[in-house]
Amino acid sequence: MSKPRILKVVNYREEDIPTLRKLEETLKREGKEYTDFVRECSQNYVKAHGEGNPCFPIDKWVDEPTFKALPTLAMSASKYCFDIDPKLAIEVRDLARQWVGETSKKIPKCSECHVEYGQPHEYKCHTQGLVSK
Repeated sequence: MSKPRILKVVNYREEDIPTLRKLEETLKREGKEYTDFVRECSQNYVKAHGEGNPCFPIDKWVDEPTFKALPTLAMSASKYCFDIDPKLAIEVRDLARQWVGETSKKIPKCSECHVEYGQPHEYKCHTQGLVSK
């Protein structure tokens, strides 16, 4: 008894023909069937995209209207703050202050002079690898 099958028709544009020919040549050279290739590509795509990005699910916009997407702190603020609503600017500033406070707790300080690691300071501290001015 044969397994049930689903037939999907794929339409290619004229500009796709050279790529399609190269694909057919490559599959023939590797001994693969086109169906197996499409099946493998489909499985890989679903594996990579099926659940969406857990860090930034696109449906979050619908479920929670207060959700705000902002540029990363690694980007220049001047590039993005040209047309920002004042209320949002205050909210972003306050959140950025929280980030500064929390991340500052994670930066080690010199045991002798209490300057943050990596910052120039007056004392030559060999224990933390800090360098004087």
